[in-house]
Amino acid sequence: MFTNGINSYKVFASKRYTYFFLLYALFFLASGPLEKAVPLVIAYHGFSEATYGIFLSMVSFTFIFAPTVIAYLSIKKFGPYVLGVLGSFIGFLGAIMLSLDLLPAWLVFLFCYMILLARVIFNYSIGNKINTVIESHNRSKYFALRDLFLFGAISVGLLAGGFLTARLSVLHLYFIFSSLFVLTCLFIFVMRAQSILADNNGTLHSVENSDDIKKVSEELTLTSVLKTKVFWAFVLINVFTSIYSISARFLPLLGLQLGFDVSSLLTLVGVATIANAIFGLVLGYFFDMRSRKLIYLIDIFVDLIPALTFAFTGSTVFFVIAYIITILKDVFAPISFSYFFDCFPESNAQFVLGLLSSIDGVTSTIVPILVGFLWLKSHRLVFIAGAAGIVGAFLIAFLVLPNVKKEAS
Repeated sequence: MFTNGINSYKVFASKRYTYFFLLYALFFLASGPLEKAVPLVIAYHGFSEATYGIFLSMVSFTFIFAPTVIAYLSIKKFGPYVLGVLGSFIGFLGAIMLSLDLLPAWLVFLFCYMILLARVIFNYSIGNKINTVIESHNRSKYFALRDLFLFGAISVGLLAGGFLTARLSVLHLYFIFSSLFVLTCLFIFVMRAQSILADNNGTLHSVENSDDIKKVSEELTLTSVLKTKVFWAFVLINVFTSIYSISARFLPLLGLQLGFDVSSLLTLVGVATIANAIFGLVLGYFFDMRSRKLIYLIDIFVDLIPALTFAFTGSTVFFVIAYIITILKDVFAPISFSYFFDCFPESNAQFVLGLLSSIDGVTSTIVPILVGFLWLKSHRLVFIAGAAGIVGAFLIAFLVLPNVKKEAS
């Protein structure tokens, strides 16, 4: 069985997939650790949890529009390469500026915002373009293997970050890792020169082909999407799960309150993240062609365990266990992401994903403010609300979403 599992991944040994995996590894080696360190940078400058919550809400407000706009520009205007480079450059600029001490308060938040924006641009341009060219029957295994590189890179970055911050400061982390965004830009230029995203005829499906433009224009309509109950089910699921997912972004601050130092938190996240990627490969093999809905339901439900733990205990031991569960839960992400693509026509799944993300931005604009101020009263109430949302999301997913099985070709 082990040999069969290895052989099932051999299809991804081609040059094209190698470029895909290395791109994700390089970008998230820079982006992942720097995003995780954003609340720590804000705490370094002396801001409160309420201020951090307001910042997240302001970020989320712009992200209401960003995914759909970026997806549209990537498909019909500039193409995935240009926007991929733009996202990497914005990440570089934000990181290099955050490495400077004594920044004015508003500039700290501006450059933190640029770190978060870089990933959004990357994901909804070149990242989503890659997702659409993966064969359906290989998609779960691809996402699992991609996440091995993605989470592996984040893990390496976090471990290195923990080492750096233990000896220097979190600002040095941003200075050193900023150079990785430059390397990402160069790598995307190489991909473009090699026509890595082109089809077998050497054509990139974007603005160069007028027939493709007409076809894409016809597909990118809201009418058919808004009439489907599956779309609205995903909207409600995302709303209900957002309470805990946004609360989880405050966990580094809770860790600091419990006495953990910055380097310990980064190391903890790094170790759990690499375990995530390895386990994801195993699940990708066993559940690639089986019921992905089952894994999606488990993905939602598992968050209930840490949510209740954070709500009802202040133990540092249980904090570590629950924090690790929160991170390890992402082991289900490749299959859950595949399940999303199974629920919508592949021709317009990229646009639907951008639309859903924009709608999520509305929720993400409101919830962080509520979480931030409620946290000042009691973080336990925050996680009780998060647990209730998880239960609601699970019931909607169980009752409404379809059982989809893609046949191998």
